[in-house]
Amino acid sequence: MRYFFIFIITLFYILISLIYPSYFKDATYDVSNILIKVLIPSIVPMYILSSILVNNYFFIKLSHKLFKPFNVFESIDSPAIFLSSMLVGNPTTTILVLEKYKNNEITLSDTNIILSNSFINPLFVINSFKLVGINISFAYLYIICNFICNFVFLYFKPYKKFKETTIQNKYSFYDTINQISPLLLNIFIITLLISYLKIPFTISNNLNLFITIPLNFLEVSTGFLNIANYNIDFDLKLIILVILLSSTGLSIVIQTIYFIKQKAPDNIRYFIKSN
Repeated sequence: MRYFFIFIITLFYILISLIYPSYFKDATYDVSNILIKVLIPSIVPMYILSSILVNNYFFIKLSHKLFKPFNVFESIDSPAIFLSSMLVGNPTTTILVLEKYKNNEITLSDTNIILSNSFINPLFVINSFKLVGINISFAYLYIICNFICNFVFLYFKPYKKFKETTIQNKYSFYDTINQISPLLLNIFIITLLISYLKIPFTISNNLNLFITIPLNFLEVSTGFLNIANYNIDFDLKLIILVILLSSTGLSIVIQTIYFIKQKAPDNIRYFIKSN
């Protein structure tokens, strides 16, 4: 039955692509435009800087001393990874933290704590607001609130007993460079697929906002652009955009699960169940 259902859905999208090819062309153009104007300028610099920080001996020791009184993490590297995740957000954080977990530098529990945070790449927020012409002071306000909320949630995590570990210095800058291209490609393809999935629901020009707004929650970057262009009250629009950023969207969830399956397939059930 499952295969029959997949077959019908696939056939349906083949027909839609043949009847309305311009919609697929426009979706591809929109996602490509966002990739160049928002995603690449947000992800590449922050991923490089975060990779350097999580492998910097001084930053690891400093982060550990700052967090040790709170008894939140078990591993010495974990506070540095948590702070670095503020710069990249998910799904990029997933790659950083799972690399550390695979190398036995942080525990499974710490890995789950960091993966469950809701940080969003600050450059992504700023570039998104700039792209749609909204005052970036709102972007900075959202970023500050996002940071505060995540630290508050972290404070209420169960206390952990610190496990003494040795800092491993196996970092190579070339590893970071090699990871960026597949990372961007995976994000681009998944974002594009989600945009394609929305096409049958957007063919009609008479759709109610109560239908189109939930559709835009499937993917944050394109959804942000679409909602910003709605002719609705500015305050209401801003509230919807903030909710959209906070929800991350189906696309980021899929990307995160994909990277977990790539990096830690044996623990994917644990991470999904815990988060």
